[in-house]
Amino acid sequence: MSFENSSEIFKLQKLVKSSLLEINKLKMEIAQLKDEQNSLMSNDEFETLKIESEESLKQKENEILAQIQQAELEIRKIEAVTYCEGCRKEYPTVEHGKICPYCGSENTYLLKGNEFIIKEIEAE
Repeated sequence: MSFENSSEIFKLQKLVKSSLLEINKLKMEIAQLKDEQNSLMSNDEFETLKIESEESLKQKENEILAQIQQAELEIRKIEAVTYCEGCRKEYPTVEHGKICPYCGSENTYLLKGNEFIIKEIEAE
């Protein structure tokens, strides 16, 4: 699976988040079943529900892991381009910096090349 743009990454992130919420919900259900075990049902009924919940949880975790393992990160470098308001020309930022090579003006701004920045990645 290759991601062409940030909307595809966002969709995958949204899917992972919703799946993690579902996993947490199942974990909470398991905890609630453990708390209610004595008052609601026999041990056999509780164990059956517990096993079913744990199997569902494991299946959901496996689905998420399969999707993540198929994911690929594609990095495309974009050349930084600066625009000079003095002479209204564009030039390569990396080579010349903030000062326009055509007219020497410092009245410039980054036109492209700053589209996406990763600030932080968390992993366990």
